[in-house]
Amino acid sequence: MIGRISAVAGTRLHRGLVLGLFLSFGLAPATSVAAAEKVVYTAVVDAGSSGTRLRLYKVKPGPYPAVKEIASFENDDAEDGIDDFINGVGGQCRCLGPNEVGETVFKPLLASAKAELAKHGVKPADVAVDVLATAGMRRVQKPIGTHTAKEVTAFYDGIRTYIAGRGFVAGAARTTDGSAEEGVWTWVDLNDNYRQSFTTKTTPVGIVEVGGSSMQVSYPTTKPVDAAKNVYAITLNGKTFNVFSRTFLGLGQDDTRREMRVANPPANGGASCFPTGLTPEEDVGDFVDGELVKITTTAKFNMAACANTYAGILDGIFARDGNPRVARSTGVFYGVSAVRFTLEGIGVPPDAPTQKALNTAIREKCAPPGAVENFDLANRYDVQLCASATYQKALLYGPSGLFHADPRRLVKAAAGEIVENGKKRTMVSWTRGYLLLKFSR
Repeated sequence: MIGRISAVAGTRLHRGLVLGLFLSFGLAPATSVAAAEKVVYTAVVDAGSSGTRLRLYKVKPGPYPAVKEIASFENDDAEDGIDDFINGVGGQCRCLGPNEVGETVFKPLLASAKAELAKHGVKPADVAVDVLATAGMRRVQKPIGTHTAKEVTAFYDGIRTYIAGRGFVAGAARTTDGSAEEGVWTWVDLNDNYRQSFTTKTTPVGIVEVGGSSMQVSYPTTKPVDAAKNVYAITLNGKTFNVFSRTFLGLGQDDTRREMRVANPPANGGASCFPTGLTPEEDVGDFVDGELVKITTTAKFNMAACANTYAGILDGIFARDGNPRVARSTGVFYGVSAVRFTLEGIGVPPDAPTQKALNTAIREKCAPPGAVENFDLANRYDVQLCASATYQKALLYGPSGLFHADPRRLVKAAAGEIVENGKKRTMVSWTRGYLLLKFSR
């Protein structure tokens, strides 16, 4: 017994000396390294201004984390963003409030995630779900919106309670910063997937990302780090880049279209921005301050008039928030999200977009007599395509456009998804960029 006790004591002494050496030299014990390498499953809910998507990931932390998306789920037909629920106009009926967001939005998403996790032998109780909202929720809180910080916090607390009640770990639930977070996260993911900038010597590019309520511009720069000027240091896998990243609330494709519809003059619901021949009855309209606004006369597309209206919106927001000064980027630019969808939809080759190709496509598809026949009126995005394409024309190449001085700087409209070996692979998602930085060791 004495010999056994002595052996144990000796072992404890040896372990204590080893631990002391680790601590003395600022090193962590080997057990923490092993813990850092443990594979985890996690979910991130992208609560956007136009809808909500849950992405499920398998992650192995490390200097360059292995972050693999294993599934994604959304319910486009059920809602147009969780911000509608806090405003009491959620769901298809536009009548649901904060208490209904769990059952309407999160119940089907979590059920799908639970079924997928079962295939991997993972229990929901071992999976944290982060709910990170973007521009839609940025618009609801005072002084921009009508809700107090306390009301917004209570709304998120209700979501966390619902997630925990479904058996998952309720992680973060909050509104993200569009510049220091969402814009940066998208920049990280695109440059990792398309450029391999964190694993090779390939230089990163800049990004123009257009969502429903906001537009982000992010690019590498030699300007010094200064959060007040939206320049951040991004480090991953031992590589550090200075990145300018700025969000512009109100310059998302949906919000600018709503603003265009109520412009006065012409006070006709934007009839010059829709395909020639579209009637008020065929127009899907947009809700503006709770009222459905449609064109008031049969549309007659006028590219100059429409582009000028959008240019005025751009002028106002750049005057308020500052010009992103894309000439300071050390790289060329890729367009993502609505930039890609719109250019591809109107017929512009996304891998080599040009100002001329965009002008030609808009003019040929939207302006001629009977142009409305070029569009599927049962698809609201198709009905809105001429307005969306003209907005992109103004944003990218117009008098106040990002690339007005040098249109050649926009070299690609990058796909959010590609097909590899018969399977879809997500190529651009801020949720993965978020996890790459979160799990970087």
